[in-house]
Amino acid sequence: MRVGSNSDEATKRMRRQSRSKTFKIEITYLAKIPLQEIANVVQGQESEHHQEVLNVLDVILSQNATKQGCLRIRQSYFHDNPRNISNIDGGVQCCRGFHSSFKVTQKGLSLNV
Repeated sequence: MRVGSNSDEATKRMRRQSRSKTFKIEITYLAKIPLQEIANVVQGQESEHHQEVLNVLDVILSQNATKQGCLRIRQSYFHDNPRNISNIDGGVQCCRGFHSSFKVTQKGLSLNV
């Protein structure tokens, strides 16, 4: 049996930290949504682009939650706080979080939380 020393562990850590990874990111613009279209939907006016406007607003909601340190899973968000995690029998855990999205109503937009 061989036991590594602290210096061996430190060397391994240094090697891992010095490795760099390169990622290629491609950004594709799907559509241009004029700001006036967003204003129309917010005011409850008809718009042929209402679904695209909802998508834009949902992305803005998502970015705000992410900036606050939330983990995003689809349209649900979970704060990284041990108080929000509970153990259930059988090794299962549940996490307290929230869901948010915009919906079009007769009087304009509604934020569904």
